[in-house]
Amino acid sequence: MKAGHTAQVNNRGIPMTTSKIMSWVDALPNVAATDFTARRDSIADKMAEAQELEQRASKLREEAYFASLKLEGDAKGKWSIETVEQAKHRADF
Repeated sequence: MKAGHTAQVNNRGIPMTTSKIMSWVDALPNVAATDFTARRDSIADKMAEAQELEQRASKLREEAYFASLKLEGDAKGKWSIETVEQAKHRADF
């Protein structure tokens, strides 16, 4: 059984998962004789991985934002605020 899935049995004694993704697959007649549940589980795994990657991307964007503020602050410590603002304006920032 894949991580995040718990074995259950439907009223016909067929193993089911608690996955909310395409849970209707478990209700198909004789589905245990096919690869449909494995394919659905693969889809669920991909969606879980995508969510993890989105969370990681959000964290990286946050880190990049704060690093950019630090860089600008450091630049304003080395050059005048006016010089930094002019450079930003020339770069259409």
